[in-house]
Amino acid sequence: MLLVLLGMVLMQSAAFFVIPERGSTNLEFVDHHMVYAAGLVWAVVYVGQLMWISVDIMVILRAVPDRLFLTFRLGGVGIVIGGASLLTHCVLIFVGTIKPVADDPAWLLFNAFFYPGILLVTLGFVALVLRETIPATLWSFRARYLRRLLSAYALSPTRLDQGIVTNDPLQETYESSIALRNSQVVSGFQLAASDARRLRTIEGLLDKKLGDLS
Repeated sequence: MLLVLLGMVLMQSAAFFVIPERGSTNLEFVDHHMVYAAGLVWAVVYVGQLMWISVDIMVILRAVPDRLFLTFRLGGVGIVIGGASLLTHCVLIFVGTIKPVADDPAWLLFNAFFYPGILLVTLGFVALVLRETIPATLWSFRARYLRRLLSAYALSPTRLDQGIVTNDPLQETYESSIALRNSQVVSGFQLAASDARRLRTIEGLLDKKLGDLS
């Protein structure tokens, strides 16, 4: 698939550079250059790529129940409908059925579906990144807090570096909480009231998270 897409990109680029009277791009660039075969090839390949990627996304996600992926599905449908409408509009200009910059039904459908579809897919990617990044960042803050408690109450920084600091903030939080509780038993120290409350809160979040993973 990657090689095919790369080939399509190269074909699109080649077609674009041989469009006659290309000039500078503007909002009406597509319409005015669909009278040329190179312009039509460029539009077909460009829109075809987006439609293919959108269909591929919908096929991959068809069996995924996650609600977040509904954004991708709706966006993909919008891109496919809008892309097909744009190609229809371009072909009608090329064969002379309509004049460039005509507000025909195909052009109206393109504007109604294509750009909202692109926006929905983009928002889906943003939401997906945030869903993965925000929890990881929060666990990283909790792990860092527990390491500070270990350093302040129980262990030296040298001991902390031996097996507690990892690339997984959830695992690091879990191991730091266990190390802190074990040190309490061995050393008999008492946490300040605020630290004890926060430790219990983190342990509760750990129990819930580990329960969800099991």
